[in-house]
Amino acid sequence: MRLTGRRLHVLRDDRKKSNHPIIFCPTHIGSVDIEMPFLAVKDPCWLVLGNPRELYKDVNGMMLQMNGWIPLDILHKSDRTAAKAQKTALLKKG
Repeated sequence: MRLTGRRLHVLRDDRKKSNHPIIFCPTHIGSVDIEMPFLAVKDPCWLVLGNPRELYKDVNGMMLQMNGWIPLDILHKSDRTAAKAQKTALLKKG
């Protein structure tokens, strides 16, 4: 990562084997949970972010909204249903 000097190691990347949409499931990396997946994917992508309460109303949330994100409050069934529908629609679009 350019700002922090951290290194990113991608263990598996199946994009070369498929033309279908791919879901990447990174583990928690620490303070750079959002930046590292975007650096790894290097293609347009959407971030699914659980428990985004504070991001609904701050500048980080606005930046994510401009990129494309799916906020998911895992404690609310309606949020889980809406996020699932949005992810399904995105996958169908390719």
